[in-house]
Amino acid sequence: MQKRITDRLGIVGRGNGAAFNVCALLFMVGCVVGVAASGLVEVDATLRARFLSPAAMGFGDYLFSASKYHLVAVFFALSALGVLGLPAVTGVRGFFMCFTTTLIVRVFGASGIPLALATTLPATIITVPSLLILSARSLDAAKSLTMTAAGVPTRATSPYAGVFARTLLACAALAILSAGIETLWGAKLIGAFAAKLV
Repeated sequence: MQKRITDRLGIVGRGNGAAFNVCALLFMVGCVVGVAASGLVEVDATLRARFLSPAAMGFGDYLFSASKYHLVAVFFALSALGVLGLPAVTGVRGFFMCFTTTLIVRVFGASGIPLALATTLPATIITVPSLLILSARSLDAAKSLTMTAAGVPTRATSPYAGVFARTLLACAALAILSAGIETLWGAKLIGAFAAKLV
């Protein structure tokens, strides 16, 4: 039986399931809270206009948007605070993703679903899975730091070598890919669907 691609690359690997499950669970909790919170926002003409005419963005803007949560995850990987902070990062990501998507549908009704998908899907379909994997790896690294600080024996190898480094490089490549796709087609998709709602 062939191994998965992620196993061959050593990106996910063994012993990472619990950390991934924690991050994924908090992501889903964030999604649920985001959907609920969107119902508290007052829908008006200004909000409608903002979705129909989003600010122009270049490759650098899209790259930052695609990688900002990953950068926070790496920051927490370098600190014992990551044990608490990393699940929160994935929760916040889930919150804003579903908050934005649901709010667009609230503003435009069912006809706004294509616009909502065009606004959030191209980036999230690439960056969310990579964020969950990186957050899980970062959570393991932060846990290792916490145990070392507490005097608990840990593995001799650095938690940032091997799998963590490969995961980081893969996530960087995916962020660049996501930014490229958004730059080439993101604005066009949003403009095409927004035009039908004017």
